[in-house]
Amino acid sequence: MSSTRRKFVLSAAAAALGAVALTGCSRSSMPEAPRPVVKKILVLPVLPPDRFWTYNNWVLGFAAIPSAVANRIKSNIFDENMVAERKAMGPKLTTALVEQLRREGYDAEVLEWPGRNPADPYSIDIDKLPGTDPVLHVYFGDTGMDSARLSRYYQPRVNISVDLVGRGKVGSLYGETIYYGADSRGEASWSVPAPERFRFADFASLVDRPAEVIASLDAGIQGLAQRVARNIKEQG
Repeated sequence: MSSTRRKFVLSAAAAALGAVALTGCSRSSMPEAPRPVVKKILVLPVLPPDRFWTYNNWVLGFAAIPSAVANRIKSNIFDENMVAERKAMGPKLTTALVEQLRREGYDAEVLEWPGRNPADPYSIDIDKLPGTDPVLHVYFGDTGMDSARLSRYYQPRVNISVDLVGRGKVGSLYGETIYYGADSRGEASWSVPAPERFRFADFASLVDRPAEVIASLDAGIQGLAQRVARNIKEQG
């Protein structure tokens, strides 16, 4: 994951409830608030990934050290070549989330909020956000292309973290990290496998076939947005 600090600050009331729970108070001694019926969701604009990474982990032993240096160089080249696509991924995912949530029956819209702190854009105080509906905050983790150990081919990797937070004392309604491509495993709620056609034989293929690379990332955005919307729906 990126070293950028990620946090979503809940309301003081929600934090206080968490503190009470940590003191060992029995759940049975305090009636749980009924889960609200979610009809409308406000989607915070998704920020683009901090950068793209490429990993090739097929080597072992002492060769892993020069391989790590080569990975860094390749990541820099890939990130520079794909900077326009990287910056577009935030708006693309924002749009896809709204579309998929609407398909699941939610009244979803983008929460235009100019109050983000440029010095710490991932720190959000929910009490300062406009509106009263639950807020969906999604951000990218590791993003780029990955070549697994003992494999030379690359496949896309797009990981996101998801928080759906209610207002006031409601707190978290849904939270999960979801993996597309390289880190996915089957059809679990946190997994979105990449189509088999999005495999690239070597790093040169990533450089020479940018349109296919973009298509593989776009497929991930759509798959991840669909998974998020479906998971929220299944939460009730």
